[in-house]
Amino acid sequence: MPLACDTQETIDFALLTDRLKPEGERPTFVFKFVHCRDWLKMSKLFAAADEADNEVDAVNLSHEGIKVALVGWRNIFIDGKPASFNHDDLDLVTSVADIHDIRLNMLEQLTLTELDKKKFARQSLSNSEHSAQTAKVAST
Repeated sequence: MPLACDTQETIDFALLTDRLKPEGERPTFVFKFVHCRDWLKMSKLFAAADEADNEVDAVNLSHEGIKVALVGWRNIFIDGKPASFNHDDLDLVTSVADIHDIRLNMLEQLTLTELDKKKFARQSLSNSEHSAQTAKVAST
């Protein structure tokens, strides 16, 4: 099944400023793998944000682009209390700098993670096929 169709397949994304925090405490955004249509939608929203006439529109368009793939978060707090996941609260748990960090790195991490999973699967399949051939040759 394509990763983009598997709702159980997600990646964790930590902001650059949080990556050295212990995993159990690290603020983490959870993103789904996206199919081409969503990837294009996100790319268009990010491009529109880049072309926006003002920072308010740029941030709003960036938020909308991020929300396309965002499916959860952990260790995120609002006013010192754990924040339940809600797309509409993205602007309460991120700064403008955070939005730039997510925009610059999230799509790349999604793509590279998916490619790594495919590479691992290809290697595993290749090793499995090679083992089967070796066993067959050895038994004759």
